[in-house]
Amino acid sequence: MNCDTHILNVHWKHHNWVRHVSATESHTNREVDVWGRPFDSEQVTCHVTYVCRECGTTRDGGDCGCDKTHGDACAPRLAYLDAPPAD
Repeated sequence: MNCDTHILNVHWKHHNWVRHVSATESHTNREVDVWGRPFDSEQVTCHVTYVCRECGTTRDGGDCGCDKTHGDACAPRLAYLDAPPAD
């Protein structure tokens, strides 16, 4: 299907974007709390790609980051981790 819209000689594209993770990594950062005590903070970084449901057009979404608790519950990241490796 095409995402081009034409009404009264006006043309624009309207995509229905879906977020996909194309790469992910976990890392631990050494941080300091309010009282100056060091602690380890687990973080997740993902590279995001957006794909249109209608026409398949893609666009780069850059990187996003969150703590490990949110990353372990993120549906696009879990779908990427569950997918079989590409050859």
